[in-house]
Amino acid sequence: MSKRCPWCGNGQIFRHWLRILDRCPRCGLRFDREEGAWLMSITINYGVTALGWIVLFVGALVIYLPHVNVVALLLASVAEIVVVAVLTYPYSKTLTAAADLLVHNAHKGLAPELARRFGLEQTPR
Repeated sequence: MSKRCPWCGNGQIFRHWLRILDRCPRCGLRFDREEGAWLMSITINYGVTALGWIVLFVGALVIYLPHVNVVALLLASVAEIVVVAVLTYPYSKTLTAAADLLVHNAHKGLAPELARRFGLEQTPR
């Protein structure tokens, strides 16, 4: 898993850690093609974060029962949620873009001139 364009492999598709560009600067692949395109990304991010929290919570209960320090567990939980969510965010975005590319026709997200260059221009029906 990497922070790269799923079409051309360009590694410069993020403005900063939490902001993906609209299109790949190299091949022109559009990442946000429709409303709700990033729901899979949110789901992946939430799932990984929740799984990490469950491991933390169960581990703390196994180690510290019956004398669980609730304040320490709460602080550790908040820290885990924030850190894991922020660290996995760009990877969930690129994984979603790659899955979208596999599911839909890859050339629909390309700039028209690149679609012509790759021989993938859309023909009217």
